[in-house]
Amino acid sequence: TVTSTAPAGAFSDGITVLLTGGDIKSVTVPVDGYINADVYFTPAMISLETMKVGCTSSYQVTLQSPIHQKFAITDWQTNSNAIEVQAPRNVKSTAQHITVQVHAPQDAAMLNGRIVFTLSDGRQINLDVIGQISG
Repeated sequence: TVTSTAPAGAFSDGITVLLTGGDIKSVTVPVDGYINADVYFTPAMISLETMKVGCTSSYQVTLQSPIHQKFAITDWQTNSNAIEVQAPRNVKSTAQHITVQVHAPQDAAMLNGRIVFTLSDGRQINLDVIGQISG
């Protein structure tokens, strides 16, 4: 059971609980700011087919809540000038449709980009953009 009173913290991967005797009624895990259980991208990442230098490709992704809780995207940042994002800002919905345009950079053989989206409650979720660039 994950409760709203868990202290702040973070974890990745799974949690293993070893028990010796007695019954356990609940386990409290520090998940403040952990977003992957609330919303997720479809597809989970953008994997480019080999792109030629100078070409531009457009990809559609959906950020959605499996529990149908409304959220909004308030901001986004990328670590690459080759990536442009078109997404609604401050529109609350259970799903957000995002267009990502990728311009194949001339000075790289590989694009390893990341878009960090900030949601209306201040949490962040990442979308990775990776692929080969050919001359």
